[in-house]
Amino acid sequence: MMKHLNTRSLLLAAMTVGAPFASQVHAAGFQLNEHSAAGLGRAFAGEAAYGDNAAAIARNPALATRFDSLSISAGVTHVNPEVDAEGEVSYLGGLATANADEEDFAPSAWVPNAYLVQPINDRWSWGLSLNSHFGLSTDFGNDYNGADLADEAEIITYNINPSVAYKLTDTISLGLGLSLVKADATFGTAVPLDVPFPFAPAPIAKGSQILKLEGDDTSWGWNVGATWEATDALRLGLAYRSEVELTLEGDSTSDISPAFNQGGSLDLDLPAGAELSGVYQLTPAWNISASVQWTDWSVFESLEVDFDDGTQQHLKDENFEDNMRYSIGTTYEFNKNWTARLGLAYDESAVSAEYRSLSIPDTDRIWYSAGFTYRYDQHLSVDFAATYLDGEEVDLTETSSLGTTFSGSTHGDAELLSFSINYTF
Repeated sequence: MMKHLNTRSLLLAAMTVGAPFASQVHAAGFQLNEHSAAGLGRAFAGEAAYGDNAAAIARNPALATRFDSLSISAGVTHVNPEVDAEGEVSYLGGLATANADEEDFAPSAWVPNAYLVQPINDRWSWGLSLNSHFGLSTDFGNDYNGADLADEAEIITYNINPSVAYKLTDTISLGLGLSLVKADATFGTAVPLDVPFPFAPAPIAKGSQILKLEGDDTSWGWNVGATWEATDALRLGLAYRSEVELTLEGDSTSDISPAFNQGGSLDLDLPAGAELSGVYQLTPAWNISASVQWTDWSVFESLEVDFDDGTQQHLKDENFEDNMRYSIGTTYEFNKNWTARLGLAYDESAVSAEYRSLSIPDTDRIWYSAGFTYRYDQHLSVDFAATYLDGEEVDLTETSSLGTTFSGSTHGDAELLSFSINYTF
Protein backbone atom coordinates (compact mmCIF):
# COMPACT_ATOMS: atom_id res chain seq x y z
CA MET A 1 0.00 0.00 0.00
CA MET A 2 1.30 3.47 -0.85
CA LYS A 3 2.77 5.49 1.99
CA HIS A 4 1.76 9.02 2.94
CA LEU A 5 4.00 11.73 1.50
CA ASN A 6 4.98 13.37 4.79
CA THR A 7 6.69 16.74 4.87
CA ARG A 8 9.97 15.36 6.24
CA SER A 9 10.41 12.92 3.36
CA LEU A 10 9.47 15.63 0.87
CA LEU A 11 12.08 17.97 2.31
CA LEU A 12 14.77 15.32 2.30
CA ALA A 13 13.99 14.30 -1.27
CA ALA A 14 14.01 17.90 -2.46
CA MET A 15 17.32 18.78 -0.90
CA THR A 16 19.02 15.51 -1.74
CA VAL A 17 18.45 15.74 -5.44
CA GLY A 18 17.93 19.43 -5.99
CA ALA A 19 21.32 20.61 -4.84
CA PRO A 20 23.32 22.54 -7.44
CA PHE A 21 25.67 19.83 -8.55
CA ALA A 22 24.36 18.39 -11.78
CA SER A 23 27.10 17.48 -14.18
CA GLN A 24 28.31 19.71 -16.95
CA VAL A 25 29.59 17.38 -19.63
CA HIS A 26 32.55 19.58 -20.59
CA ALA A 27 34.57 19.04 -17.39
CA ALA A 28 34.71 16.73 -14.39
CA GLY A 29 32.31 17.55 -11.57
CA PHE A 30 31.22 21.11 -12.33
CA GLN A 31 34.62 22.55 -13.23
CA LEU A 32 35.14 24.95 -16.15
CA ASN A 33 38.35 24.89 -18.18
CA GLU A 34 37.25 27.26 -20.94
CA HIS A 35 39.59 30.17 -20.22
CA SER A 36 40.87 31.02 -23.71
CA ALA A 37 40.42 30.14 -27.38
CA ALA A 38 44.15 29.57 -27.90
CA GLY A 39 44.24 27.13 -25.00
CA LEU A 40 41.12 25.33 -26.17
CA GLY A 41 42.69 24.75 -29.60
CA ARG A 42 45.36 22.52 -28.01
CA ALA A 43 42.94 21.02 -25.41
CA PHE A 44 44.68 23.22 -22.79
CA ALA A 45 47.87 21.18 -23.08
CA GLY A 46 50.81 23.10 -21.60
CA GLU A 47 48.53 25.84 -20.31
CA ALA A 48 50.55 26.56 -17.15
CA ALA A 49 53.72 27.03 -19.24
CA TYR A 50 52.64 28.46 -22.59
CA GLY A 51 52.08 32.22 -22.35
CA ASP A 52 51.02 32.99 -25.92
CA ASN A 53 48.65 35.83 -24.92
CA ALA A 54 47.37 37.58 -21.79
CA ALA A 55 44.96 34.72 -21.04
CA ALA A 56 47.99 32.74 -19.84
CA ILE A 57 47.60 34.20 -16.34
CA ALA A 58 44.26 32.39 -15.97
CA ARG A 59 46.27 29.25 -15.13
CA ASN A 60 49.65 30.55 -13.97
CA PRO A 61 50.23 34.13 -12.73
CA ALA A 62 54.01 33.72 -13.17
CA LEU A 63 53.55 33.82 -16.95
CA ALA A 64 52.97 37.59 -16.73
CA THR A 65 56.76 38.08 -16.80
CA ARG A 66 56.81 36.83 -20.42
CA PHE A 67 55.24 40.10 -21.64
CA ASP A 68 57.30 43.22 -22.28
CA SER A 69 54.36 45.58 -22.92
CA LEU A 70 50.71 46.01 -21.99
CA SER A 71 48.65 43.10 -23.36
CA ILE A 72 44.93 42.41 -23.22
CA SER A 73 42.80 39.47 -24.29
CA ALA A 74 39.05 38.94 -24.24
CA GLY A 75 36.84 36.19 -25.56
CA VAL A 76 33.91 33.86 -25.16
CA THR A 77 33.28 30.12 -25.44
CA HIS A 78 29.95 28.65 -26.46
CA VAL A 79 29.31 25.33 -24.75
CA ASN A 80 26.66 23.12 -26.31
CA PRO A 81 26.26 19.96 -24.20
CA GLU A 82 24.09 17.08 -25.39
CA VAL A 83 23.28 15.06 -22.28
CA ASP A 84 20.56 12.40 -22.47
CA ALA A 85 18.99 9.94 -20.08
CA GLU A 86 17.28 6.69 -21.04
CA GLY A 87 15.37 4.48 -18.62
CA GLU A 88 12.29 4.24 -16.49
CA VAL A 89 11.18 5.21 -13.03
CA SER A 90 9.21 3.10 -10.59
CA TYR A 91 7.23 4.58 -7.74
CA LEU A 92 7.01 3.37 -4.13
CA GLY A 93 8.45 -0.09 -4.48
CA GLY A 94 7.28 -0.72 -8.03
CA LEU A 95 3.56 -0.04 -7.62
CA ALA A 96 3.73 1.95 -10.87
CA THR A 97 6.31 2.70 -13.55
CA ALA A 98 6.81 5.43 -16.14
CA ASN A 99 9.14 6.32 -18.95
CA ALA A 100 12.07 8.49 -17.79
CA ASP A 101 13.80 9.29 -21.09
CA GLU A 102 14.99 12.88 -21.35
CA GLU A 103 17.03 14.49 -24.11
CA ASP A 104 19.37 17.46 -23.93
CA PHE A 105 18.71 18.35 -20.28
CA ALA A 106 21.87 20.46 -19.98
CA PRO A 107 21.24 23.78 -21.80
CA SER A 108 23.92 25.56 -23.82
CA ALA A 109 25.85 28.44 -22.28
CA TRP A 110 28.24 31.27 -23.09
CA VAL A 111 31.40 31.46 -20.93
CA PRO A 112 33.15 34.86 -21.24
CA ASN A 113 36.65 35.85 -20.14
CA ALA A 114 38.97 38.88 -20.13
CA TYR A 115 42.61 39.44 -19.12
CA LEU A 116 45.18 42.21 -18.78
CA VAL A 117 48.95 41.97 -18.23
CA GLN A 118 51.10 45.05 -17.52
CA PRO A 119 54.89 44.95 -16.99
CA ILE A 120 56.08 47.27 -14.22
CA ASN A 121 59.82 46.97 -14.85
CA ASP A 122 62.32 44.33 -15.94
CA ARG A 123 61.43 42.11 -12.96
CA TRP A 124 57.86 42.87 -11.90
CA SER A 125 54.53 42.51 -13.73
CA TRP A 126 50.92 42.53 -12.68
CA GLY A 127 47.78 41.08 -14.20
CA LEU A 128 44.01 40.88 -13.90
CA SER A 129 41.78 37.92 -14.81
CA LEU A 130 38.00 37.99 -15.16
CA ASN A 131 36.59 34.50 -15.72
CA SER A 132 34.86 31.52 -14.12
CA HIS A 133 36.32 28.25 -12.84
CA PHE A 134 33.11 26.45 -11.85
CA GLY A 135 29.55 26.37 -13.19
CA LEU A 136 26.68 24.14 -14.26
CA SER A 137 23.12 24.11 -15.46
CA THR A 138 20.61 21.28 -15.92
CA ASP A 139 16.86 21.51 -16.42
CA PHE A 140 14.65 18.42 -16.59
CA GLY A 141 11.46 20.44 -16.05
CA ASN A 142 8.93 19.96 -13.27
CA ASP A 143 6.82 17.69 -15.50
CA TYR A 144 9.62 15.10 -15.69
CA ASN A 145 8.51 11.69 -14.42
CA GLY A 146 11.51 11.64 -12.10
CA ALA A 147 11.32 15.27 -11.00
CA ASP A 148 11.94 14.37 -7.36
CA LEU A 149 15.28 12.91 -8.50
CA ALA A 150 16.20 15.78 -10.81
CA ASP A 151 14.33 18.94 -11.80
CA GLU A 152 16.51 22.05 -12.12
CA ALA A 153 19.97 23.02 -10.91
CA GLU A 154 22.21 25.96 -11.72
CA ILE A 155 25.33 27.43 -10.22
CA ILE A 156 27.29 30.32 -11.70
CA THR A 157 30.59 31.61 -10.34
CA TYR A 158 32.39 34.85 -11.14
CA ASN A 159 36.12 35.17 -10.51
CA ILE A 160 38.04 38.47 -10.21
CA ASN A 161 41.72 37.59 -9.90
CA PRO A 162 44.42 40.30 -9.64
CA SER A 163 47.96 38.94 -9.56
CA VAL A 164 51.65 39.91 -9.47
CA ALA A 165 54.66 38.15 -10.94
CA TYR A 166 58.38 38.44 -10.23
CA LYS A 167 61.27 37.32 -12.44
CA LEU A 168 63.57 35.78 -9.85
CA THR A 169 66.32 34.92 -12.33
CA ASP A 170 66.69 34.91 -16.09
CA THR A 171 65.08 31.43 -16.12
CA ILE A 172 62.73 31.34 -13.10
CA SER A 173 59.57 33.41 -12.51
CA LEU A 174 57.11 33.34 -9.61
CA GLY A 175 53.50 34.54 -9.42
CA LEU A 176 50.84 35.13 -6.78
CA GLY A 177 47.16 35.98 -7.17
CA LEU A 178 44.12 36.71 -5.01
CA SER A 179 40.63 35.63 -6.15
CA LEU A 180 37.31 37.20 -5.26
CA VAL A 181 34.70 34.56 -6.09
CA LYS A 182 30.96 35.21 -6.23
CA ALA A 183 28.52 32.33 -6.62
CA ASP A 184 24.80 32.36 -7.45
CA ALA A 185 22.76 29.16 -7.22
CA THR A 186 19.22 28.03 -7.96
CA PHE A 187 18.01 24.48 -7.45
CA GLY A 188 14.81 22.57 -6.79
CA THR A 189 12.71 19.46 -7.17
CA ALA A 190 9.07 18.74 -7.96
CA VAL A 191 6.44 16.06 -7.32
CA PRO A 192 6.80 13.44 -10.11
CA LEU A 193 3.16 12.30 -10.28
CA ASP A 194 -0.34 13.20 -9.11
CA VAL A 195 -0.74 12.17 -5.47
CA PRO A 196 -4.43 11.77 -4.49
CA PHE A 197 -5.98 11.63 -1.05
CA PRO A 198 -5.54 9.50 1.11
CA PHE A 199 -1.90 9.04 0.07
CA ALA A 200 -1.36 12.68 1.03
CA PRO A 201 -3.27 14.90 3.50
CA ALA A 202 -4.59 16.76 0.45
CA PRO A 203 -4.25 16.00 -3.27
CA ILE A 204 -0.90 17.09 -4.73
CA ALA A 205 -0.64 17.79 -8.46
CA LYS A 206 2.26 16.51 -10.53
CA GLY A 207 4.85 19.25 -11.00
CA SER A 208 4.15 20.96 -7.69
CA GLN A 209 7.35 22.45 -6.33
CA ILE A 210 8.66 20.39 -3.43
CA LEU A 211 11.34 22.90 -2.65
CA LYS A 212 13.19 25.59 -4.58
CA LEU A 213 16.23 27.28 -3.12
CA GLU A 214 18.02 30.39 -4.37
CA GLY A 215 21.20 31.59 -2.71
CA ASP A 216 24.51 33.35 -3.18
CA ASP A 217 27.79 34.09 -1.45
CA THR A 218 31.12 35.82 -2.01
CA SER A 219 34.44 34.50 -0.73
CA TRP A 220 38.21 34.65 -1.25
CA GLY A 221 40.82 32.29 -2.62
CA TRP A 222 44.39 32.49 -3.88
CA ASN A 223 46.65 31.04 -6.54
CA VAL A 224 50.40 30.70 -7.05
CA GLY A 225 52.60 29.62 -9.92
CA ALA A 226 56.15 29.26 -11.17
CA THR A 227 57.85 28.88 -14.55
CA TRP A 228 61.30 27.56 -15.37
CA GLU A 229 63.15 27.96 -18.67
CA ALA A 230 64.93 24.63 -18.29
CA THR A 231 66.69 24.93 -21.66
CA ASP A 232 66.41 27.16 -24.70
CA ALA A 233 63.80 24.70 -26.02
CA LEU A 234 61.98 23.54 -22.87
CA ARG A 235 59.79 25.59 -20.54
CA LEU A 236 58.03 24.10 -17.50
CA GLY A 237 55.18 25.57 -15.46
CA LEU A 238 53.62 24.65 -12.14
CA ALA A 239 50.44 26.27 -10.82
CA TYR A 240 48.18 25.83 -7.80
CA ARG A 241 44.74 27.29 -7.06
CA SER A 242 43.35 27.15 -3.51
CA GLU A 243 40.06 25.80 -2.25
CA VAL A 244 37.29 28.41 -1.90
CA GLU A 245 34.79 27.95 0.93
CA LEU A 246 31.30 29.31 0.22
CA THR A 247 28.13 29.43 2.29
CA LEU A 248 25.21 29.91 -0.08
CA GLU A 249 22.52 31.87 1.73
CA GLY A 250 19.05 32.66 0.43
CA ASP A 251 15.38 31.71 0.50
CA SER A 252 13.42 28.53 -0.07
CA THR A 253 9.88 28.27 -1.43
CA SER A 254 7.42 25.40 -1.72
CA ASP A 255 4.00 24.70 -3.21
CA ILE A 256 3.24 21.94 -0.73
CA SER A 257 4.21 23.24 2.70
CA PRO A 258 4.38 26.77 4.15
CA ALA A 259 7.03 25.44 6.56
CA PHE A 260 9.51 25.35 3.69
CA ASN A 261 9.05 29.06 2.93
CA GLN A 262 11.99 30.36 4.93
CA GLY A 263 15.67 31.22 4.67
CA GLY A 264 18.50 28.74 4.73
CA SER A 265 22.14 28.14 3.87
CA LEU A 266 24.25 25.43 2.29
CA ASP A 267 28.03 25.10 2.52
CA LEU A 268 29.85 24.52 -0.74
CA ASP A 269 33.61 24.05 -1.11
CA LEU A 270 35.09 24.75 -4.54
CA PRO A 271 38.07 22.37 -4.75
CA ALA A 272 41.74 23.21 -4.97
CA GLY A 273 43.70 22.18 -8.04
CA ALA A 274 47.23 21.95 -9.40
CA GLU A 275 48.73 21.70 -12.87
CA LEU A 276 52.17 20.72 -14.18
CA SER A 277 52.83 21.75 -17.79
CA GLY A 278 55.60 21.70 -20.32
CA VAL A 279 56.24 23.22 -23.76
CA TYR A 280 59.05 21.93 -25.99
CA GLN A 281 60.16 23.83 -29.08
CA LEU A 282 61.00 21.22 -31.73
CA THR A 283 61.78 23.81 -34.43
CA PRO A 284 61.38 27.60 -34.61
CA ALA A 285 57.88 27.03 -36.04
CA TRP A 286 56.73 23.86 -34.28
CA ASN A 287 56.28 22.91 -30.61
CA ILE A 288 54.55 20.27 -28.54
CA SER A 289 52.94 20.79 -25.13
CA ALA A 290 51.49 18.67 -22.36
CA SER A 291 49.78 19.04 -18.98
CA VAL A 292 48.81 16.94 -16.00
CA GLN A 293 46.05 18.51 -13.91
CA TRP A 294 44.78 17.40 -10.48
CA THR A 295 41.58 18.58 -8.78
CA ASP A 296 40.83 17.96 -5.09
CA TRP A 297 37.21 16.88 -5.58
CA SER A 298 37.37 14.71 -2.43
CA VAL A 299 36.51 17.84 -0.39
CA PHE A 300 32.97 17.45 -1.73
CA GLU A 301 31.85 14.74 0.71
CA SER A 302 28.28 15.54 1.70
CA LEU A 303 25.55 18.19 1.71
CA GLU A 304 23.91 19.70 4.78
CA VAL A 305 21.42 22.53 4.96
CA ASP A 306 20.84 24.91 7.89
CA PHE A 307 17.43 26.57 8.01
CA ASP A 308 16.69 29.87 9.73
CA ASP A 309 14.34 28.17 12.20
CA GLY A 310 17.32 26.31 13.66
CA THR A 311 16.75 22.93 12.03
CA GLN A 312 19.56 21.14 10.25
CA GLN A 313 19.35 18.32 7.76
CA HIS A 314 22.01 15.97 6.45
CA LEU A 315 21.08 15.72 2.81
CA LYS A 316 23.29 13.40 0.89
CA ASP A 317 26.68 11.72 0.90
CA GLU A 318 28.36 12.75 -2.35
CA ASN A 319 31.77 11.14 -1.84
CA PHE A 320 33.46 12.75 -4.82
CA GLU A 321 36.97 11.56 -5.64
CA ASP A 322 40.07 13.49 -6.71
CA ASN A 323 40.42 13.38 -10.45
CA MET A 324 43.19 13.77 -13.03
CA ARG A 325 43.21 15.33 -16.48
CA TYR A 326 45.92 14.58 -19.06
CA SER A 327 46.42 16.58 -22.25
CA ILE A 328 48.86 16.78 -25.15
CA GLY A 329 48.92 19.33 -27.96
CA THR A 330 50.93 20.81 -30.77
CA THR A 331 51.24 24.26 -32.34
CA TYR A 332 52.64 25.11 -35.76
CA GLU A 333 53.33 28.59 -37.19
CA PHE A 334 52.86 28.51 -40.95
CA ASN A 335 54.02 32.10 -41.33
CA LYS A 336 53.90 35.41 -39.47
CA ASN A 337 50.10 35.57 -39.89
CA TRP A 338 48.80 32.03 -39.37
CA THR A 339 49.23 29.56 -36.49
CA ALA A 340 47.43 26.22 -36.15
CA ARG A 341 46.81 24.05 -33.08
CA LEU A 342 45.69 20.50 -32.30
CA GLY A 343 45.03 18.89 -28.92
CA LEU A 344 43.85 15.71 -27.23
CA ALA A 345 42.88 15.27 -23.57
CA TYR A 346 41.56 12.58 -21.24
CA ASP A 347 39.44 13.86 -18.34
CA GLU A 348 38.64 11.45 -15.50
CA SER A 349 35.25 11.46 -13.80
CA ALA A 350 35.02 12.90 -10.29
CA VAL A 351 32.19 10.52 -9.34
CA SER A 352 32.52 6.76 -8.87
CA ALA A 353 29.88 4.44 -10.32
CA GLU A 354 28.47 3.83 -6.84
CA TYR A 355 27.52 7.49 -6.34
CA ARG A 356 26.62 8.45 -9.89
CA SER A 357 23.12 9.93 -10.24
CA LEU A 358 20.79 11.73 -12.62
CA SER A 359 21.84 15.01 -11.07
CA ILE A 360 25.55 14.07 -11.36
CA PRO A 361 25.94 11.68 -14.31
CA ASP A 362 29.66 12.43 -14.44
CA THR A 363 31.80 10.18 -16.66
CA ASP A 364 35.26 9.93 -18.17
CA ARG A 365 35.56 11.97 -21.37
CA ILE A 366 37.97 12.56 -24.24
CA TRP A 367 38.62 16.00 -25.77
CA TYR A 368 39.38 16.42 -29.50
CA SER A 369 40.49 20.02 -30.18
CA ALA A 370 41.67 22.17 -33.06
CA GLY A 371 42.17 25.89 -33.53
CA PHE A 372 44.10 28.68 -35.21
CA THR A 373 45.33 32.25 -34.75
CA TYR A 374 45.35 34.99 -37.35
CA ARG A 375 47.72 37.89 -36.69
CA TYR A 376 46.57 41.05 -38.39
CA ASP A 377 49.77 42.85 -37.45
CA GLN A 378 52.31 42.91 -34.60
CA HIS A 379 49.65 44.24 -32.22
CA LEU A 380 46.33 42.58 -33.09
CA SER A 381 45.44 38.88 -33.36
CA VAL A 382 42.32 36.73 -33.15
CA ASP A 383 41.96 33.11 -32.00
CA PHE A 384 39.38 30.50 -32.99
CA ALA A 385 38.99 26.98 -31.60
CA ALA A 386 36.58 24.06 -31.66
CA THR A 387 36.40 20.99 -29.44
CA TYR A 388 34.33 17.83 -29.43
CA LEU A 389 33.96 16.06 -26.08
CA ASP A 390 33.08 12.38 -26.17
CA GLY A 391 31.66 11.14 -22.86
CA GLU A 392 31.07 7.52 -21.94
CA GLU A 393 27.58 6.05 -21.67
CA VAL A 394 27.07 4.81 -18.12
CA ASP A 395 24.41 2.79 -16.31
CA LEU A 396 22.93 4.06 -13.07
CA THR A 397 20.26 3.26 -10.53
CA GLU A 398 19.08 5.89 -8.05
CA THR A 399 16.28 6.03 -5.48
CA SER A 400 14.82 9.18 -3.94
CA SER A 401 13.44 9.55 -0.42
CA LEU A 402 9.94 9.44 -1.91
CA GLY A 403 10.63 5.93 -3.16
CA THR A 404 11.08 6.88 -6.82
CA THR A 405 13.75 4.71 -8.47
CA PHE A 406 15.42 5.51 -11.79
CA SER A 407 16.99 2.60 -13.67
CA GLY A 408 18.72 3.29 -16.94
CA SER A 409 21.71 5.07 -18.43
CA THR A 410 23.03 8.53 -19.23
CA HIS A 411 25.30 9.74 -22.01
CA GLY A 412 26.85 13.13 -22.63
CA ASP A 413 28.78 14.76 -25.46
CA ALA A 414 29.49 18.43 -26.10
CA GLU A 415 30.66 20.85 -28.76
CA LEU A 416 32.70 23.88 -27.76
CA LEU A 417 33.36 26.88 -30.00
CA SER A 418 35.62 29.68 -28.81
CA PHE A 419 36.75 33.09 -30.05
CA SER A 420 39.10 35.64 -28.54
CA ILE A 421 40.77 38.88 -29.58
CA ASN A 422 44.22 39.90 -28.37
CA TYR A 423 46.01 43.22 -28.46
CA THR A 424 49.57 44.08 -27.47
CA PHE A 425 50.45 47.74 -27.14
